[in-house]
Amino acid sequence: MRKGADMLVVIYAPPDARAMGPVAVFELLAAANTLTTANPRYEVRLVTDRAEPLPTTSGARLMPDMAIGDCTMQADMLIVAAGRDQATAPDPAVVEWLRGQVRGAQRYGSIGNGAFYLGAAGLLDGKRVAVHQEHADALVARFPAALVERDSIYVRDDGLFSCAGGMATADLLLALIEEDHGREVALRLARRFVMFMKRSGGQAQVSNLLSTQTATRDPIQRVQQHIYDNPTGDLSVAALAAVAAMSPRNFTRVFRQQTGLRPTDFIERGRVNFAKHLMEESAYSPQQIARLAGFSGSEAARRAFRRQTGETMNDYRATLPPRAPEPNRG
Repeated sequence: MRKGADMLVVIYAPPDARAMGPVAVFELLAAANTLTTANPRYEVRLVTDRAEPLPTTSGARLMPDMAIGDCTMQADMLIVAAGRDQATAPDPAVVEWLRGQVRGAQRYGSIGNGAFYLGAAGLLDGKRVAVHQEHADALVARFPAALVERDSIYVRDDGLFSCAGGMATADLLLALIEEDHGREVALRLARRFVMFMKRSGGQAQVSNLLSTQTATRDPIQRVQQHIYDNPTGDLSVAALAAVAAMSPRNFTRVFRQQTGLRPTDFIERGRVNFAKHLMEESAYSPQQIARLAGFSGSEAARRAFRRQTGETMNDYRATLPPRAPEPNRG
């Protein structure tokens, strides 16, 4: 750790990097510094192959603090950003630099296909790792000793962290900040950045809400959002038809035509999804979760959960990582 208990965060951005990852790291860690006076304070540096503006896949250019060859400082946290090309083996000098940094880092990890760089450095063997679904097969083929989790948005495995990239970068960063500064700071950050919710790493890359938002007519989209916003409300066909300004018979027909589901099936999916979120983010009992998710009772919740996921609520909760304890401020 730096003097003054600052944490030096070094981002390595490969050629043709994706700008979102490094920018998210700078933005969220800088914001965390403004929300608490407690240590660690984050000091972020960007390192690239050459000390010159780095073109990214979006057309934006990132200005590095230094090139790898000039980087003599030791990172407390090392992050390898995603790039466009994961098929080409990285430069051996980059691989050696990554190995050296990881030896002295408290934690290290990757955003999206930045995991290929860690794999090339032998840093994924026997480790659980997340990557975007479109790169999972290639990562497994290239580094068969890595334990690739194809559907998780982010994964922690001791000192290693990884995420699917994109918006999952923010979820991962919030989890790391929670580990350092506690849950309240992480939730305040989520609110500041207008995030829908602070997601746990075990959530699927394609959310239940997103996968069912296939309706093209506004009344049905309005009903879908109403269901997710009001899991404990009156979700009878008559009530939903009123939201859509349709007759119950016409509503049921159009809803199934647009979504491929009966309204009752869609409601059950939504309630199960909310129940999963409650298990991931709280210590509520199964009875409390059933009530908050809108089920008539814990037995109804148990049956619906098994129908939708193929496992019990207790089995699902057992797969979740332990929640980070609040740091001792005394």
